[in-house]
Amino acid sequence: MIVCPNDDLRRPIGAAGINPGSTRADIMRFSGAWVAADGTDPQSRYRSLGYFIRDMLEEGLFFGDVQFTGAHCDSVHAVTNGTVDLTAIDVRSWWLACDYEPSTAGRLAVIGTTDPTPGVVCVVS
Repeated sequence: MIVCPNDDLRRPIGAAGINPGSTRADIMRFSGAWVAADGTDPQSRYRSLGYFIRDMLEEGLFFGDVQFTGAHCDSVHAVTNGTVDLTAIDVRSWWLACDYEPSTAGRLAVIGTTDPTPGVVCVVS
């Protein structure tokens, strides 16, 4: 899920459809935006967003600064407190934010989803 503040003027008006990849045209409005991510290793919040915009890159960088927060909830809070413009969060974490922090999630708008990406491999003994 790609989320931004619900009062961000770059947000597509009436963006109800959140099908995979539905925001490719609309995400261009966020060129230069500041982004929050947990770190460089999370598949669902850093790499999936990078893969999402990689085909849109002509030259140089698409987003502005990246703030590494270390946690899902901290990335969401960075968007709600205005430190960054948007973040990508996996759907499970988004549901948890809606259930356990409805006042925070209520200040955000889902502008779309990245293409589905496989989860990282978990090997246990």
